[in-house]
Amino acid sequence: RTDSVLPLEEPDTGTPRTYKHPGTQAQVDAYNCLSILYDYGQKSMRGQWPQLFERSSDESSCCIDACHLPTPKGLLTISAQEVSKFWAGDFGEDTFLKNLDIQRTARWSPKDTAEHRFAFVAVLRLIKVGCIQDDNMPSPDALANCVANNKAVFLADEDGAPRLRVVFGSRVDLDPVASASHKEADNGMLVGS
Repeated sequence: RTDSVLPLEEPDTGTPRTYKHPGTQAQVDAYNCLSILYDYGQKSMRGQWPQLFERSSDESSCCIDACHLPTPKGLLTISAQEVSKFWAGDFGEDTFLKNLDIQRTARWSPKDTAEHRFAFVAVLRLIKVGCIQDDNMPSPDALANCVANNKAVFLADEDGAPRLRVVFGSRVDLDPVASASHKEADNGMLVGS
């Protein structure tokens, strides 16, 4: 289960899972993973990446379908299935909340909890592919190449909610229903029809 991402230290009783970077004091845990992920997204995309999580319902929903991450090689998607598999216990139970400090998570809404659960797995994947360094900051490659390889265009659907479309090389639709009302320009960017 965990070996598909990165090796984690087995938690002591009362301690959540933690990834400690080899040779440094920096770590990733359930409490800091979301801020690491948002910092990565904002720094690697120079403030042009407002949406990381895809939800099938509205933005206030605690149900996350996927997390879309800019990388120097294009978009990296973390699915709900991958996150569920990562946190699956021996008996199929979700182990994310196990051993979390109730006082530290008391202010978390169900949406916050879902985002931290996703962010932990996402940050480990970004570390594994070399996009986050051992100080939990974006790599020089991510800082130099994410913007060029991940162009985001936001389009409104019928109810006016923004929909994210990302193109890198060829077009990738995160909302195929809305794509029927748009055409692709020669440079790969989406434009209104």
